[in-house]
Amino acid sequence: MLGNTSSIDPWKQHYPIALLRAKHHFETNAIKEAVNELRKIVLEFIHPAIEYHKMQTLEKEIADDYSFNGKLYSSLFKIPSTSLSIQDWTNQCVQTLNNHFGIETTPAFEFKQKINGYKMADLKQQCVDLYFNKPASTRHNIPITTIHQIKGATLDAILYFFDESSIGESVPSTTLNNLHLSLLKSNE
Repeated sequence: MLGNTSSIDPWKQHYPIALLRAKHHFETNAIKEAVNELRKIVLEFIHPAIEYHKMQTLEKEIADDYSFNGKLYSSLFKIPSTSLSIQDWTNQCVQTLNNHFGIETTPAFEFKQKINGYKMADLKQQCVDLYFNKPASTRHNIPITTIHQIKGATLDAILYFFDESSIGESVPSTTLNNLHLSLLKSNE
């Protein structure tokens, strides 16, 4: 449910998709995930030759750097809108990362020469939203999330999955029935 739902990947490297993922996390109020995703991207640009295990260690160490995290958070507001064309979104991302972090990302945002079934010149002019769905939403923009991620949100309706046992964190059906009865009585 939270993966890349696009049928295309017009860029040569994974960075644009990762940045889209960070933007979508941010838009769905998954701030921690958005910052973590952006941290990985930025650290890979700052330290391009670092080994995988050393990068993992660096990510853990820098996760407590409040100044760097603040910079990451503020830059999430500057990631371009996905209502732009793929070409414009790409160009603005390169500029944003350069302005905010002082890193040159142009090669990481290069387009592939061709994708079977698509004319690249036309594809680049299409809206990002047409091909890259928001990972935490359905096609009708209904959030699919956990109870922990939705905390504090206002919703018209909630679909809550439960079982008949009261093992773990599940809600027994008797509790739900009692809640329903008390709501009915309060409306009388």
